[in-house]
Amino acid sequence: MALDRPDQEPKTQLVCYGTLFDIRAACPNGFALDKAQFKKIKKPDAPIKLFKIATSSSHVTIQSPDGNDTALLDLRSASCLRNLQERGATEFKGVIGRFPREPSNTSRNENISQDKSQLNVSVNVYGPIDFASRIGEYLLQEKHYLQHPDALESRITYHNPQCFRSPSITEVRNFTNHCIVDGLSDSSITADLSKIMDTLDVEEESEVISPIRIVVTPLLKFEAFLLHSLGIVHSL
Repeated sequence: MALDRPDQEPKTQLVCYGTLFDIRAACPNGFALDKAQFKKIKKPDAPIKLFKIATSSSHVTIQSPDGNDTALLDLRSASCLRNLQERGATEFKGVIGRFPREPSNTSRNENISQDKSQLNVSVNVYGPIDFASRIGEYLLQEKHYLQHPDALESRITYHNPQCFRSPSITEVRNFTNHCIVDGLSDSSITADLSKIMDTLDVEEESEVISPIRIVVTPLLKFEAFLLHSLGIVHSL
């Protein structure tokens, strides 16, 4: 049974509930979409970028930085985001990188014809922490699973309602491997890679050089948390 959106918004900080993957976007004719901007967001000028997602009763779109609609989300994903909005989610952002993930299940995105230009995106879901439980319960019911974000603003708290946490843990940011998009640049990534490559040339008898930062890929759902809980990994 669908839950009604609360009449009054809770006075709590905005948090990120997590990310939905395997979402497809396209720029078909007949929807007044900005095709020039669509080509640009397919090849972002940064390693990874966040784009606003706008919802309406007819469709859900990715918007360019200047506010133009540039792409439609597949119908199943659009319906899911609208239902999340009814349950308290207040904001969605599309995460697009230069090397986007390939969808793990293409059949769920069959609402977008395969002969149109497509883009694989992930969507960060934001809202008040008070609504985290109802967001998580709805997604479980619909067999949608929140993953750890690939990218997240440094000012935003990450609070995944589908992620197990003990009473002593109030935030799961430290158990994720997403990158902070604030200040991310090609030069910073190149510098980190150079430091890591330098450590590979150390002789076996020599003292191990610890890199300042480590470039890692995101783990699957719950993996990072479980590794820390079991004491297998002490720092990522």
